[in-house]
Amino acid sequence: MFINFMQKTITLLILSLITFAATAQSLKVKITNIDNVKGTLYVRLYTENQDFGKEQCLALKTIKITKQTESCEFENLPPAKYAVYIYQDENSNGIFDRKLKVLPAEPYGLSNNPKIFGRPKFSQCSFDFSKSAEIVIKMK
Repeated sequence: MFINFMQKTITLLILSLITFAATAQSLKVKITNIDNVKGTLYVRLYTENQDFGKEQCLALKTIKITKQTESCEFENLPPAKYAVYIYQDENSNGIFDRKLKVLPAEPYGLSNNPKIFGRPKFSQCSFDFSKSAEIVIKMK
């Protein structure tokens, strides 16, 4: 009886893992147009339930810049609507510097590469994600 229970438990575990693997995908983010090859890139992934552009995000990747094109990957993502916000911390102070508390003083990039005036909105930068994909974000 115990062996039968263990077989059923193991079977359910394997089926759960297969189902998760079938629905969880990876998102590769390729970052281009990095003019100043110094500092760190902060790549933030958001869902629509988060305050886009703020520090609290679904996932964060940091990349020490060594070339004009960099990339990172977010793994095990379920299908959803996402947006990516990147900034380059050129002076390594750990914050996204701004001029007059509003205008970016350091390079940044957004998914969909929108032309924006003012604070970017999730709706301008979001995309539907349902299978493994690569997006390209051009730094500004």
